[in-house]
Amino acid sequence: MSATEQILLEQGSHSISIRRIATLSGVNSALISYHFGGLDALLQQLLERNVDAICDLRDVQLAAAGKARGREARLEALVRAYLDPLWSTRSIHHEGSARKVIREVLPLLGAAQRRRGVARINESVNETARLIAPLTPHLTGDQLLVRLRLLAEASNIQLQPLARMGLFPSPGIPQDQLSQNVHAELIRMALGTLHQAG
Repeated sequence: MSATEQILLEQGSHSISIRRIATLSGVNSALISYHFGGLDALLQQLLERNVDAICDLRDVQLAAAGKARGREARLEALVRAYLDPLWSTRSIHHEGSARKVIREVLPLLGAAQRRRGVARINESVNETARLIAPLTPHLTGDQLLVRLRLLAEASNIQLQPLARMGLFPSPGIPQDQLSQNVHAELIRMALGTLHQAG
């Protein structure tokens, strides 16, 4: 699985094949096919592993966030519990993020596999909306879900290409500091978005 992730993260989904995975991992391609049941089954397992990593962390953080005292503190804790796992969950190949692996794998799967793969994500988003809804009575359920989905998409920003193009202030900021700055702005944007009436 690590070799599969490495190819997806470094070369993109167009480069994935059992042969490439076998070459990188040093394992016979027939053995990989037998063990995983083929490329589609391997990709499905990879998708589920990365989705579970994000959702498991989110579940823990949502449970803790629900204990925060005060409306504003609870809302911020819930927003962080929703967005932080997208930002911080690492893939097996620790140079990449779980969300990037998910983004690379989804287009490679058939519709039924995609639905199975994102079912847990949908449950997690719905649970987050259920917890945030009492704190945002000015939003309908649909408005809240749309805003949560848009915020999740905003967390998918690819920083390095934008930084190279000079689209961020203060050029030369180290990557991890830039990432922290952008994540902090994402949290502020999320709170502002959820405070706005529909």
